[in-house]
Amino acid sequence: MYKTGDLARWWEDGNMEFLGRSDFQVKIRGYRIEMGEITARLLEHPAIKEATVTALSDASGTKYLCAYYIPGATVDQEAIREFLLEELPAYMIPSHFVEMEVFPVNANGKLDRKALPEPQVTTSEKVVALQGGIEEKVAGLWSGILGVEQSQIGRDTDFFELGGHSLNVASLVSQLQKEFAVRVPIVEIFRDPSVAGIARFVENNATEAQVETSRIEQAPEMDSYPLAPVQERLYILQRMNPGSIDYNMPVVYEAWGVADLDKLQACFNTLLARHESLRYRFFEEDEQPRFRINDEEEVTIEELSPEQVESPVEAIGQLIRPFDLANGPLIRMGVVHLSEEHHLLVVDMHHIITDGISTGIFIEELIRLYKEEALPEQEIRYRDYAWWQNSPDRAAQLEAEENYWLEQFAGEVPELQLPVDFGRKANNEDMLGGNHAFALTAEQTETIRQLTLDAGATVFTTLLACYNVFLSKLAHQEDIVVGIPNSGRGQQELDQVLGMFINTLAIRNKPTAEMSFREFLDQVKTQTVAAFDHQHYPYHKLVDKLQISRKPGRNPLFDVSFLFQNYEFVKIELPGMELQEYEHQQSASKFDLKLQGYEKEGILAFRFEYKRSLFKPETIEGFAEHFVQLIAEMSSKPEQALGEFRLSAESEANSFGFDELLDLENE
Repeated sequence: MYKTGDLARWWEDGNMEFLGRSDFQVKIRGYRIEMGEITARLLEHPAIKEATVTALSDASGTKYLCAYYIPGATVDQEAIREFLLEELPAYMIPSHFVEMEVFPVNANGKLDRKALPEPQVTTSEKVVALQGGIEEKVAGLWSGILGVEQSQIGRDTDFFELGGHSLNVASLVSQLQKEFAVRVPIVEIFRDPSVAGIARFVENNATEAQVETSRIEQAPEMDSYPLAPVQERLYILQRMNPGSIDYNMPVVYEAWGVADLDKLQACFNTLLARHESLRYRFFEEDEQPRFRINDEEEVTIEELSPEQVESPVEAIGQLIRPFDLANGPLIRMGVVHLSEEHHLLVVDMHHIITDGISTGIFIEELIRLYKEEALPEQEIRYRDYAWWQNSPDRAAQLEAEENYWLEQFAGEVPELQLPVDFGRKANNEDMLGGNHAFALTAEQTETIRQLTLDAGATVFTTLLACYNVFLSKLAHQEDIVVGIPNSGRGQQELDQVLGMFINTLAIRNKPTAEMSFREFLDQVKTQTVAAFDHQHYPYHKLVDKLQISRKPGRNPLFDVSFLFQNYEFVKIELPGMELQEYEHQQSASKFDLKLQGYEKEGILAFRFEYKRSLFKPETIEGFAEHFVQLIAEMSSKPEQALGEFRLSAESEANSFGFDELLDLENE
């Protein structure tokens, strides 16, 4: 394991620039691979004098890794492969090894990669060819969702191995329904996540009575519109704390070069005109929240000169301020000039008009406009979605889902009792947040991947199972509820619409002591699939239906959450400028503890976001050590009963300062 905090310091010390380089990186079957890391391991072999690794493509366009080496002694290629496997995960092992007498060089005396010979690729190593039109169409959908070349997708390719996860299964199901007029239950994707398996289900069900696709129609022209259900709770929470920035959604990009601010301003205002949700104003009519559309709006980009900047953190803080829902605007952009050719670009929006996907769309379109690229026409607006969500037909569709959630939370709802350093506060100070980054080793990551494959699960569900057990150990409880964000974009026509769509799923699991970890992983798989099968029911409506008594400083249903996504620091090339997302500390934490997992350079990395009013930083560092230790043990001993796993006694005593907790764990 990397030492606690080392990964964060590594990024902060300037290595983000290295991470963004693409000349020695390649993405194969959904994994982003650093070829220099493989080369370094090859050079550790005592029989290899020189080595290099490169990515090649076969006739079908499928990428693969090839290692070239100059031996210093006789060595068997299979022995080289085994040597690499001792330290590297399987997906980083080259498909071919080519022995060389000398490496070709160019006129400058440097390695000429283009002159390296191509190995002979056998048919068995190629992607298994797709069969029939249905498989071709399914593979095409995968390509669009996962951002993978269709040539890399064969009929036996696994959706999850290729980079799919539980959060984009919903998008796949929606697009399958639109393409084939067949509803494919989410459980079927998990049951057989291959192209051939999904195509077979589509073909077998194509002759049955088909479901009617619930198409979103344009809303009538009105002076104002009702809020979408997912917006209502945010509106109430912000009205309760009008000066709060708890529901701001800022993103920060680091920029190098000379920025054309006039051009950037014009692009910004073009997007304000293009996306009406950026111009919404919120108010109440007959005690019901509604929004109206501000027809014309221009927002001036704020600038901070180097003389006005004490530190990047302080400058970013100046630009992240409370929003006025009634008067707006609900978006702002600022440029922090750190030097003549080094800047920070800050975009901040209120959560009621955006979510993570929407923010990504905004940045993508801003970049395209800056590069003078045309944007496609839009047919659906957010008001159409809000109107559809409030229609009687939509309410009837959600009734069946409501019954599922009410059954999940029948009886007493558990309240997680984490060991905290400070008492809870009911005021806004309780939302101040802190962050702590950490990561697994490559070996631990590969163990998790192998367990996931053996169990027919996803990395998402395996890590969620680990998180549940970790929380169970901390709180000494066997009934755990974790909040999971869901994109909420079940219809393909919403893919490029800006607005607040994200819903929250409260997933309940019971990690009892007598269950093995593998058995518990099966439970988490079942619960997660069922939750995503009923993902459209609004979380705040469930809270209202359950009539849960509100407690100061606590959220209803759950106080911990989990998010897993593929996260990459990719540099964006613009005319005269280069951008890369910049890590900054979130100012607020909506939950006691949030675990965010992501894949970075072939390893699984994490971040704990926590309430500073509840936990000391050193306590969260201890949590990170416990979590990694528990992952390592459970993934290597999946048949062992959960009750036999223990948190590290030494680490616990050093990081918590809770003697009674240690006594309980060792009873």
